[in-house]
Amino acid sequence: MRAIVMRDFGGPDVLREEEVRAPAPRADHTLISVSLAGVSSVDAIERANNGGDFVSLPYTPGREVVGLSDTGRRVVALTDGGGYAQKVLASSTACWDVHDDISDAQALALLGNGNVAWHALFTLAQVSRGERIVVMQADGGPGAVALQLAVASGADVLAVASSSAGRDVALAMGARASVDARDDDLADRILDAAGGPVAAALDFSGGLLLQSAAAALAERGRIAIYGPPSPVTRPVPMEHLLNQGITVSGFQLHHLAREGLGIALGMRTLYSVVRTGVLKLTDSQVYPLGDARMAHEDLETGRGHLHLALDPA
Repeated sequence: MRAIVMRDFGGPDVLREEEVRAPAPRADHTLISVSLAGVSSVDAIERANNGGDFVSLPYTPGREVVGLSDTGRRVVALTDGGGYAQKVLASSTACWDVHDDISDAQALALLGNGNVAWHALFTLAQVSRGERIVVMQADGGPGAVALQLAVASGADVLAVASSSAGRDVALAMGARASVDARDDDLADRILDAAGGPVAAALDFSGGLLLQSAAAALAERGRIAIYGPPSPVTRPVPMEHLLNQGITVSGFQLHHLAREGLGIALGMRTLYSVVRTGVLKLTDSQVYPLGDARMAHEDLETGRGHLHLALDPA
């Protein structure tokens, strides 16, 4: 079968298409013929080996896939790698059925971006109707989903985005106001736009914007950090967290995978909000398998859509 294989760590150029042996069946695992493989920031971190020793070489990236199981079920799944290929094995407890009225691209976007956004909002931050919140990186994949879900829940939502186009989209999705993430006085801008301190903040990866998000929180505010950790950070003073009584919670998708119920519940709810039009997903940008390098370049430069995927067909 065809697969993308890394034999070195580094930039997108280390991603090369090769002919490899198909995975052998394993107990308690499902063999999946891949229709689409998600391209995510986790894949880029593993490729560059940022943080060190994430994976062993040679390695085929890809932890989110959708396709047909060996029993003919249409499933979306989390893997331990290997998704950039025509076939991959996934633990049978990490496969979830895809409803007939949900496309492959939608299922893939909901598995990753949808679940982290849903659980960041309602499991970690426990956002409720009428609360004033801020969604940082609202122009990213998870941020755009979180913004729509928060608006639908009745929260009063402020968006922070780095591009004017992203801020316009955030307003169209229902944010009451949007702020430029590049502003030097970002915390003050958030407070002004929100009309005062916010009850909760969602921040992707805990990067340079986290300090501003924390500074805009009310007493007993909550910060939910979701996604892979940012390699560049701006520390939040412990004195501020303690004096304000701020709660900081974080998680990644693989934490949910260990408790299959969390994702099963998330997928059922997310299918429903897509079906009713409450959540609108942007079209995915799909690349042929052999263009994995280009997909990673677009991912890292922001040239691509919010949802990127590879087609191994």
